[in-house]
Amino acid sequence: MSLSPYLLRKVGWALLTILFVIVLNFFLFRVLPGDPARAGIRDPRLTAQAVEAIRVRYGLDKPVINCFQQLNPLELGDCLVNPLETQFFIYAGNLLRGELGISYHSNRPVWDVLLERLWNTVLLVIAGQVLAIVIGVALGVLASWKVRTGFDSSALVGSLVAWSLPTFWLGIILLFIGSRHFGLPIGGKTTPGMDFATPWAQMQDLLRHMILPTLTFTIVFIGEYMLCLYLPAYSQMVRLQPRVEHALQTLTQQGATQHNPDDAEAGRRQNPPGACAHGAAREGVVEHLAPSLAWSDRSGPGSSTCSR
Repeated sequence: MSLSPYLLRKVGWALLTILFVIVLNFFLFRVLPGDPARAGIRDPRLTAQAVEAIRVRYGLDKPVINCFQQLNPLELGDCLVNPLETQFFIYAGNLLRGELGISYHSNRPVWDVLLERLWNTVLLVIAGQVLAIVIGVALGVLASWKVRTGFDSSALVGSLVAWSLPTFWLGIILLFIGSRHFGLPIGGKTTPGMDFATPWAQMQDLLRHMILPTLTFTIVFIGEYMLCLYLPAYSQMVRLQPRVEHALQTLTQQGATQHNPDDAEAGRRQNPPGACAHGAAREGVVEHLAPSLAWSDRSGPGSSTCSR
């Protein structure tokens, strides 16, 4: 299969997924009960004129989409209205321009609110991902190397448990343990009201606040990276195991024939050149797949019954 159709199919599915999320995100909040104008500004002193002004400001007075003025309660509207003047297409156009609107809570542009918190998010995710990659890859390599041992089973079970843990639940548990037994902070990026004498002291305080959230991300992501590395290696081992066992059985039979000269001579007469080449190829498979195996009956290239 060529690469171009594969990439086109993946890109197409990605665009359809984004479109589905946009449509779902828009209509989900339109079918929920309640008035967005009143929910965004919880002030019992609001008059009807003030609520209407809020609806006009946020575009809630426009029809949701053609033929529907609003969805909860359901109210039909004009089907011949310009689609570009409906709430849905205004919302989609603003997304294409990167305009996310105004926050109901802070009455500020959503982009400004997101950018203020972006650095903290990136800092936590990068630290957790780096630790998870290093530890998860190391566990995956060791578990693949020590397959079918106690370490392999323990690493596999531990990774599955870590991968299945809800992040919010694990974070709450670590908050209890870290704050009670180790005195770690449970929130914020720095200690409030503390004056730092040096940048290094401020960095230490930041790292201390990062311990619990970083540990939460690391534990959850370790299982993912360990399984991503371990499962392909294990499946490859299972797939090649019958071939290896067949090659080992053939070598064992050839080694037994080597001890009897008459049997060895009979083996040379019975093995045509093609069979000798096939036997040598099987020896190469075993030498490549199981280099650590030692054979007491096999002393070197000349130990085979095939004449070289």
